Amino acid sequence: MTVDPLGPELPTSVGLTHPAGRRPAGSGVQRAFWLVLIVAVGLGFALRVSQPALGSPLVVHDDVRQHVFWVPRLHNPALFAGDWIADYYESQAPAGYRAVYWLMTLGVDAMLASKLLPLGLTVVLAAAAFWLGLTLWRRVDAAALGATLLVWSAWQYDDVASATPRAYALPLLALQLAALGADRWWLALLILPVQAVFYPLGCPLAVVTMGLWAVWRAGGMRAFRRALPDLLVLGGVTLVALLLVWLGQSDAARFGPTVSAAQARAMPEFQPGGRASYFVPGWYQFWLRSSRSGFALGPTDPLLDDLPVLVIPFSLALLLGGWLLAGRLGWAARPRVPRLGMLLVVLLAASLLLFVAAHVLLFRLYLPARYVQFSLPIVWAMSGSLLWVLVGERLARWLGSRTGWAAAPGRAGPAGLSGVELSALVGIVLLTLHPPPPGTFYVTGRQPAIYAYLRQTPPDTLVGALPADSNILPVFGQRPILTSFEHALPYQPGYYLPLRERTEAFRAAYFAPTLDPLAAVLDDYGVDVVIADARVLERRRQAERERPPALERILDRCGVLREHDLVVIPAPCILAAAKESQ
Repeated sequence: MTVDPLGPELPTSVGLTHPAGRRPAGSGVQRAFWLVLIVAVGLGFALRVSQPALGSPLVVHDDVRQHVFWVPRLHNPALFAGDWIADYYESQAPAGYRAVYWLMTLGVDAMLASKLLPLGLTVVLAAAAFWLGLTLWRRVDAAALGATLLVWSAWQYDDVASATPRAYALPLLALQLAALGADRWWLALLILPVQAVFYPLGCPLAVVTMGLWAVWRAGGMRAFRRALPDLLVLGGVTLVALLLVWLGQSDAARFGPTVSAAQARAMPEFQPGGRASYFVPGWYQFWLRSSRSGFALGPTDPLLDDLPVLVIPFSLALLLGGWLLAGRLGWAARPRVPRLGMLLVVLLAASLLLFVAAHVLLFRLYLPARYVQFSLPIVWAMSGSLLWVLVGERLARWLGSRTGWAAAPGRAGPAGLSGVELSALVGIVLLTLHPPPPGTFYVTGRQPAIYAYLRQTPPDTLVGALPADSNILPVFGQRPILTSFEHALPYQPGYYLPLRERTEAFRAAYFAPTLDPLAAVLDDYGVDVVIADARVLERRRQAERERPPALERILDRCGVLREHDLVVIPAPCILAAAKESQ
């Protein structure tokens, strides 16, 4: 008797009703055991990676400098009041994201909130992935291993760790897919507006995936009419989500439209080495490694000779696909894969479709990588886990036929686990023995005295410093800055061009041989404090001996605080020195 490699047919209906007889796999005790295990292991991954940040108040995620620095003004509007940079980044923040930070910062400061939030999201991700595995494969071992592998993959990257809107992308997508797999169509629909207020870029992928899934479950294009009621409801919910996105982005409209592809190609900021380097050379860098244009395969695994970390789940998924193909061709016994596994194929198709569309409509759908970097790990992790337990099942049966133990999948072995479950446990143990490394995507504040000084100044104090020196000042100093490399994202020219103009003006005045240009910039922009980099000024003096920077000459006279190479100078002292030199 041959076995359908996709398992038995499932009934289809217009409402995607729950097929009779499909109950959660395993007993309640079994599911509770595996859920507790994967949550604990997932939190272990999260704590290990985020150890640098959790161990020091002066260490934060790289992207926190952009997307969280302004959060304190949710409770204190005097902070960053009228600040061009803070206004822009708050306008980009979805309503749900702001609401969570508002609630969390009732009890803790924004920086601690940004470190605790990823831990909570990890729990949600682990539980959602476990539910997804149960709905897809109807077995707790594959679900547990798949969830662990997905959390392991997620913490190789900085998305969940970032505590930014994209940190919600993977947990919400996994939860929505689990709802689809469990035929909770209305729950999957309700998650769509939630995505709109937490991570709007997740909505296109969700809509396309749900649309394709409804058509497939109805019997394909030949039975399109059967899917039409679900598609109409999906369309209505999509309109609601679009309305929420529009309302959430209404404030951002004042910064103008998104940069066009033609504009971006002419801007150095999008070239290699630029702030948003998109047009990188080489097909591997552009199509595979890049986290903007490609499949975001940047993180590498030293145990795999620095191959991408996703090679592990991808290879397992590829082997499962090869096994299915070999079984269909009669070259091997067919693996029994439930038909609900088609949901992963639908997700893969939707992701690649939007990936191509984002390239064609460059920047109108933001970055192409955003449509594959969260979905593909789900495909690889869930498929790879099934292959692992199927092979473990075969091995258990083979051993059972020779030893009399574990001949049946349900026969208990050590610790009350069957031979099949032990194979999943072995896979989880292997992942814990090779956990994600401590995060390299954290940055450290190295001038605590300067941060303390700035916090004692009036809330509207504007700080001028070189772009590289300004990056972390708003996070720890809690005062607006004139310019910054980290905050100079060029995707909206209405925001970026004024920022670039003030950057160029300040940089030229900073290194000018007289103080007059710097005094003029301070007056024009209302700068109250200048933070000078003594080492940079010294290097410029040595390089241009005939036109040394005048700012260096007043460091000792006007500096009120020096920490390492940075010197804090009140603007009035610079203005006074400029008048004296005239």
